[in-house]
Amino acid sequence: MQRDSLAVLLIVLQLIYLEGILSIDNAAVLGAMVAHLPRHAPIPWPRLLRFLQRPVYRLLADVCAGQG
Repeated sequence: MQRDSLAVLLIVLQLIYLEGILSIDNAAVLGAMVAHLPRHAPIPWPRLLRFLQRPVYRLLADVCAGQG
């Protein structure tokens, strides 16, 4: 019984460690992806998603204003 508990505890600790490493890795990749983007200019929408631009901006404005 105690051996099983120790095995489960080790597996949980390994999963926590791996999740932490993956989070760091994801943050590094996202940082590298956005490093080249302009700081003070809007980022253009991809051509296929431009039809969503107005509804998304309206939704975000409503949510930020507390109406959503």
